[in-house]
Amino acid sequence: MPLKPVILPTPSEELEWLKIREGLKRCIEAVAPTARVYERWPLKFEVSETAELLMSENDNGRIHSWIIGISQAVPKNDRSGTGNGLILWDLTVRIWGFIGYEYGIDSDNPQNELENECRKIVQVIEKNRLDLNMETSGALKEVGMLEFRDIDTKGFGQDTIIVAEGEIEITTKEVL
Repeated sequence: MPLKPVILPTPSEELEWLKIREGLKRCIEAVAPTARVYERWPLKFEVSETAELLMSENDNGRIHSWIIGISQAVPKNDRSGTGNGLILWDLTVRIWGFIGYEYGIDSDNPQNELENECRKIVQVIEKNRLDLNMETSGALKEVGMLEFRDIDTKGFGQDTIIVAEGEIEITTKEVL
């Protein structure tokens, strides 16, 4: 007896999560144009070993960067009588900001700078929450509020930096 072929979703029925991260990246770049922004998690386990990846190319060579990565993806079925099923994906997206001190500059206040970037990034994402600045917005079901649960100084090798640890909940839908 021949095996039944496996049915695959067509590209128009799915949203690559990279597109979400790229949309969030564009929102962050609008607020922090001198920061290095990654739509992936480039760091090694020991973050201080990859400090050069956090250095801004446009901000006097100091640490100033943002990193976006999906830390959790939970699928759910949604069979709401449409005939086709939907998969709803509850994504938890980490958005972390890093900023270092500009040594030798008395007026340097990276704590204030990072706090203001956090506030403005939340505003920009909220203003763009229907599409997150992506062309494919129909796959977004819900975009929550970005929350920064920890903004604090951290030891970083021999230096000290300010780190903002944020998360946002995003629900996407894929037609089966």
